[in-house]
Order: sequence, then structure tokens, then C-alpha cells
Amino acid sequence: MCFIKAFSILIAMSFLLPGACFSQEGYEEKEISKIGFVKNDGANVRAGDNVNFTSLCNLEKGDPIKIMGKRYSWYKVILPRKACVYIRKDFVGDVSEKGEAGVIAERVNLRAGADTKYAILGQISKPEKIHIVAEEAGWYKIFPPEGTSGWIHSSQLRFSIEGISSKPEPVDEVVKPGAKKDNGVKLMLKKKNPNGNLTFSTQGKQ
Repeated sequence: MCFIKAFSILIAMSFLLPGACFSQEGYEEKEISKIGFVKNDGANVRAGDNVNFTSLCNLEKGDPIKIMGKRYSWYKVILPRKACVYIRKDFVGDVSEKGEAGVIAERVNLRAGADTKYAILGQISKPEKIHIVAEEAGWYKIFPPEGTSGWIHSSQLRFSIEGISSKPEPVDEVVKPGAKKDNGVKLMLKKKNPNGNLTFSTQGKQ
């Protein structure tokens, strides 16, 4: 009995004391709003926050992507246009020649594949419009509606663009008369001296 009573007290304390066991801190999704840039070609955007989820598309190095939040070491991002999603055909109205159609139901799930076993990426309601890319066994493959999200690993993003540096201001150059073209020596035009003559400075291989 004493053991049971002591165990009950420990359980109660775990809910009352801050920072006690069973704390969920660090496991909740954190909201973020900023732009990231892809570090490597072929970076996967997935339907969830681990590698077991379906890959929705591959990005190229330098591609910008809007970040919505973070969970563990994964960023929740707005899906780019190349990442098509799926919607049940019976929740969609007539399709125009341009492939446009309206949703005819409320809170329709958008999924990562043409089956209910695939992860839900968002929802859409009537009378919102969609753009259809293809039809697959009772499902439409569509461009992702605004706000549809996926996940990318934090190791695949950086927050500055690589390979961009400021260019020096252009300088007028005058090649020294009679100089050989391959000697690498050039004269840099600087300014006129008080006598009205041009002055030069040398620049080249030492």
C-alpha cells in the first residue's frame, strides 16, 4: 500500500511541478515566418517531418522557400508550384478546357497521393478554384492551393544566398602604348593634375 501511495504522489507532482517529467516542451511546432534558401540540388520536400513521408518534389540549390514553422529539425514550408497534391474527384465540379474547376464541398482534404492512406497536407472548401494537372483513379492531381504546406529538413536550408558578392565599381582603363598584350600590365586612369595633364597608376602582375 505504501508503494502505491508513494507512486500516486509522484504522478501528481509530475503534473504540478514546472519542468517535471512528461513535459512536452520542444515537441510542439513553433511558428516562424521567414524565407530560406535551398543548400543542395535534389533537396526533398516531404509530406511530414521525417524521411518516411512521401517526397512531394525536389528543389534546386538557391531556390527560395517560405517557412511557416519548425518541429524537431524540420521546417514546415509553403509548397512550391512543382509539388502537386491530390483531391478526390467527387468533391470537384465541372472542369474547364483550361483544367480549372471549383470545389463543391466543405473542408476537403488535400493529400500527398491518390489514396486516403497518404498524409493530409491541408484542406480546401467551396467555392475555391483549383487547377488540375492530371486524373488518377478517381483523384485529381492539382497544383497546390495557397497555404498548402510540406516539410524540409533544416540541414537543406540556409538563410543567405550563396555565391553572391558585391562587385567593385568599374574603373576606366588605359592600356600602356606599346605594351605587350600578355604582360598583364595596365595603366589606371586616375585624374588630371593642376597642369591639365592626365596621371596614371600601374596595376599588374608583380
